[in-house]
Amino acid sequence: MRTRHWFAVMMGGCLALAGVGTATAQPPGMPTNGNPDQVGMGMMPSPFAGAYGQVPQTYSGIQPAGYPPNANAWPNVSPFAGPPVDSTAYEDGFWFNRILQKNRRYYFSAEALLAHTRGGDSTLIGAPGVNPVSIDALQGQNGTGTTTTGNLIFGTTQFNQAVFTTGPSRNVNANGGGGNGGGGNGTGGAAVVNIFAAQDTGNLANVMTSGGFRGTWGWFNPDDTGFVVSGFVQGRATSSWNLVDPLLDINEFSGNYNPLLHLHAWFGLPLGSSGTNSTITNSTGTISTGTGPDGDTDGDGKYGAVQPYDMGVYLRFNSQLMGANSDYYFNSIYERRAVKLRPLLGARYLHLRESFSFDGSDSGLGYTVNDPSSGGTGGGGGNNGGGGGGTTTGTGYLTPSALDAIFSNPNVLHSNLVSSTLSQMAGPEIGLRFDLGPQNAKFQMWGNTKFGALANVTSRQITGYGIGNAFNIISPNTVPQMPNDPTLTAFSTSQTTTNFSPMFEQSINVKFPVFNLVPYLNRLEVFEKAQLQAGYTFLYVGQVYRPHNTIIWNQFPKTPQLNGQKSDFFNSNFNLGVEWEY
Repeated sequence: MRTRHWFAVMMGGCLALAGVGTATAQPPGMPTNGNPDQVGMGMMPSPFAGAYGQVPQTYSGIQPAGYPPNANAWPNVSPFAGPPVDSTAYEDGFWFNRILQKNRRYYFSAEALLAHTRGGDSTLIGAPGVNPVSIDALQGQNGTGTTTTGNLIFGTTQFNQAVFTTGPSRNVNANGGGGNGGGGNGTGGAAVVNIFAAQDTGNLANVMTSGGFRGTWGWFNPDDTGFVVSGFVQGRATSSWNLVDPLLDINEFSGNYNPLLHLHAWFGLPLGSSGTNSTITNSTGTISTGTGPDGDTDGDGKYGAVQPYDMGVYLRFNSQLMGANSDYYFNSIYERRAVKLRPLLGARYLHLRESFSFDGSDSGLGYTVNDPSSGGTGGGGGNNGGGGGGTTTGTGYLTPSALDAIFSNPNVLHSNLVSSTLSQMAGPEIGLRFDLGPQNAKFQMWGNTKFGALANVTSRQITGYGIGNAFNIISPNTVPQMPNDPTLTAFSTSQTTTNFSPMFEQSINVKFPVFNLVPYLNRLEVFEKAQLQAGYTFLYVGQVYRPHNTIIWNQFPKTPQLNGQKSDFFNSNFNLGVEWEY
């Protein structure tokens, strides 16, 4: 054995002093019967366990003292002073006894979140069955044949207005495709006109990103049962899309007046599908089909209408999620060296706030729009017939070629709609926690799989102005004319509903000590027992009202209303933070 020099000197001195005098000690006392209150008895324990003696004296104002029920005399072990965990289990033909003396472990974590929210299903902005594309162009025909609204080829509307007294004229001239080839049946391709085309919410980003924060506190017992409570908040995720020409100036008194250069047939807002019994007339004849869904019982096409917007259109979608949950972890149902499974039971609350806004402006000017594209030409003659021409698509968003003298003064129509939803969801959740890797390892990995049944209370509201058939002058081949005063065309409707929403959540996390390797941080006491924590969480909630899916843009003869359509909500986040255990 190797001993330090200074310690050897001290030991030698102590031994020398101990040998100088005579050591005395207390002699053993008389045998005892095990009662510590017995007067005159010695310190030696009794070979048997007897009952306790008399109860100690009590004092005025103090609760009477006494021994706990079922307490035994020393050396028996009192049930009030045993180990935290003492369990016996039978497994694989063997009995196992486990005694744990550890204390409860508390922990707290603070994490930053990078969240991704899915915007929802792609939905047509406006009524289905009305798509403002020339049927002549779709069929590769020349000219501007007069057509009403129908739902052939997903609905068509021809902007060839003849009644100037009810609205500005928006004439569409579409170049046709090639004819049949000589000696054969070759067919020319169609020219597709992009004139006041309907848009959908698919133009918005499908996945929106935002930051956030999450805090977690909890504890684990020595037998790995435990409790956790967690709360998080994510910032507002936003997606927007617009069609705007920044150089446009329609102020007729300005030196930069330029409607023919910077007005464009940006967007058409379909307000209702016409009766499918309506007759569509073009340069090749007539086409007719079915019945109409929105009041057009006679099939004359009067209620099929599209509001055009040539100054610009702006769309915006906002989504914000926050919530909290608490769970209790039970004893493990499966435990091996590298895997541990524990069931959990808890409750969850989610707060989802979303909004969708539409904003568009139309100049009120009348003009002619020419489509510069053309279809393919027909094939040449021959005994075997010539081949048909190819297909050419119209280019870009079309610009007016000439203003109509009757509608040459701007009469700007501004349309706005905001749809908002607030969903508050709460209910129970069950699941399973899995821990991977050896116990007490520095690098730890675990995750949670949870299922929930949430009561969903949703408040929905639609507000806006300048949209709807209730204010329009609508007749075949006429652009709707609406008062450009928001106070005359304002609308608002709201509704609160309750439904059931299923929930699924999957998370996986890792933690490991790393701050002792980081300069400067390893000198701070706050990071002495801290660990770096990182992970990923995926959340799905079904049967949720999304703001862009809940709009009936024109419920004849009313203004925009709410529908009962539900959708799915998806959210995921990456987390990175610090955990302290104490």
